[in-house]
Amino acid sequence: MQNTNKVLIAIVVHDNLASLGLKSILAGHTEFNIIIEARSGQDFFQQLSRSLQLPHIVVLDNAMYLMNGEEILIKLKKLFPRIKVLSLSVYCDKDNISKMIRAGTNGYLARSHGFLIIEALYSIHNSGYYYSAIAGKALFDKLQKQKPQPPITKRKKQILEMLCRGFSNEDIATSLAITTEAVIGHKKEMFLKFDLHSKEQLIYYAITTEIITIPPPSSK
Repeated sequence: MQNTNKVLIAIVVHDNLASLGLKSILAGHTEFNIIIEARSGQDFFQQLSRSLQLPHIVVLDNAMYLMNGEEILIKLKKLFPRIKVLSLSVYCDKDNISKMIRAGTNGYLARSHGFLIIEALYSIHNSGYYYSAIAGKALFDKLQKQKPQPPITKRKKQILEMLCRGFSNEDIATSLAITTEAVIGHKKEMFLKFDLHSKEQLIYYAITTEIITIPPPSSK
């Protein structure tokens, strides 16, 4: 049974010093509880299969051995699509960011910006996504060049804005006085239009291409 009073965290980082640094930062915030620490993808999935609780958020280093960060992310999202992921990387180039977004990450943070991890975790837990200034700009540049923005209807823009603000399909349907099926249908049409494959990717695309403008949530 999940502990609803804590945000449950798994740290999947190969480097011991990096892992200790993350634990040190999180130690000062009692609302976060680390339930899994793993140094490899295999170790992580073994611990996950034995755990009585599932983490809300996995802090995943891209630089993993045997299974790399992208492979771990893809497998995790297939097994537990509701678990959110914050990707850490030494690299913040366009290709790496775009690749992890397409694999389903909920946030991307440069290791050099580890001091922002609390802000990132709050944002992912509360809104479902996080993008740092570096990741946002890099992705913006890439998507601007590769994906021109097809126009969307006023209704789709309303739905997209509410998705970016963390509303569920049911909440959006109630607010706009339409059916949940209609909301899902609009989302599927936007996936096709923008060549995307998940809600997280749609949110990233909407924000980084400025279809929707929403300030990042504060970390309280």
